[in-house]
Amino acid sequence: MTNREIPARSALVLAMVAAVFLSAAPVFASGFFIPEVGARAMGRGGATVVGGDDLTALYINPANLAQLEGTNVYMDVAWAEFHTYYRREPYLPSVHNMNPFDPVQFAAISSNFGLKGWTFAYGAYGPYGVTNRWPSTGPQRYNVIETNATEVYQSLGVGWKPIDYLRIGLDACLVNLGLENYYGFTVLKDRTPAFDTVARLDANTSYVPSWAAGVVITPVPHWFEVGFSYLPVFNVTVTGSLTATMPPLYGAILGLSNDVYKDKLSMPLHFPPLYRGGGRFMFGDLFDIEYDACYFPWTVLPYYDVHLQKQNVIKNFKYPLEWRNTWNHRLGTTVKIDEHWKVSAGYQHEDSATPQSIGGLETPRHIASGGFTVRYFGVDLDLSYAHVFQADVDVPPVTNSNSPLDDGRGRYKSSYDFFVSSFNINFERMYYAFNGKKPW
Repeated sequence: MTNREIPARSALVLAMVAAVFLSAAPVFASGFFIPEVGARAMGRGGATVVGGDDLTALYINPANLAQLEGTNVYMDVAWAEFHTYYRREPYLPSVHNMNPFDPVQFAAISSNFGLKGWTFAYGAYGPYGVTNRWPSTGPQRYNVIETNATEVYQSLGVGWKPIDYLRIGLDACLVNLGLENYYGFTVLKDRTPAFDTVARLDANTSYVPSWAAGVVITPVPHWFEVGFSYLPVFNVTVTGSLTATMPPLYGAILGLSNDVYKDKLSMPLHFPPLYRGGGRFMFGDLFDIEYDACYFPWTVLPYYDVHLQKQNVIKNFKYPLEWRNTWNHRLGTTVKIDEHWKVSAGYQHEDSATPQSIGGLETPRHIASGGFTVRYFGVDLDLSYAHVFQADVDVPPVTNSNSPLDDGRGRYKSSYDFFVSSFNINFERMYYAFNGKKPW
């Protein structure tokens, strides 16, 4: 390799690494947080830190497990419909994404085992994160082709109510994270797909231990209570591969015989802690109003620290993120119609963690939602809907006019529809209902 070939090779590999991890940014940031797990929580705009009364408390606030009586089996399924549009500027072609049917599930069981004031639970679930997929040769390809992340929790939790005005909870969990991202780029500023390189990141972790804790205090029974929950910093290292399929010219620069570059990589990630807190006003059991605030200090992850195995020129590469700390605000209410029916409504606002979104996922958003609960014979059925309004995103030209990469300038317009359905079976309530001892 000559001295002239070294910078050419390193620049091309650097472009591949930066491209894939730039497109991954919206997946890691609060794009996961849309708007909260569970049908009942979504119907209330996510405002269930204090008043949560189903098994999604495993993730939101384990103290609320203490509100569950008897033996319960819970399942929910969520799915999203994206309406995301990109127009290439100044060259004008446009395209819509190809959001697949991508259900996200939550399953859990709980029981008090006959112990007064205690509830023990197990659940498998993940925060909502869905595939963002676009045509591989579309005009958006220099920003994103596909971002896909999965985060799976296996949790054991316990809630305890030692006295009437106090609930506390704790859970221990194992978390698995998987990433799959695609990105196109060209170093010739020629937008013909034949001259593109498509880079792919495929990485995951083994199960990593974590935990969560929460508390709810009721200073004025039947009228007012406050609650808090905490997820700690979550440190993982994802390992996997970086693969790029490229035109013969690029392959020649890298000294490849088959125009495919592949390298193993590892990357430590420091997910921020998550602080949730709120207050709930209750009017007996007729209706309630709850306000919650959630805080994500994303600045604990200042850069992607990428370690390549084969590359000697850029074996270690740090990509700065410049993410911001974010707040999420929620307001929700539930009204009891009768012994069988409840209706809910909510609103949520979330800041953007990224200074400039790439891929149309991570923008300031407003979320309006509603839902209902119907209870008969020990079975609860919840259905909820949320519409996510997002700000338009302008991807500007690169500031360095000598950059070898296409700048991908353009405009994204996006909104989302979220639907969640869940059911819960309480075996004690079912027994009493069928024996005529309770109306439900």
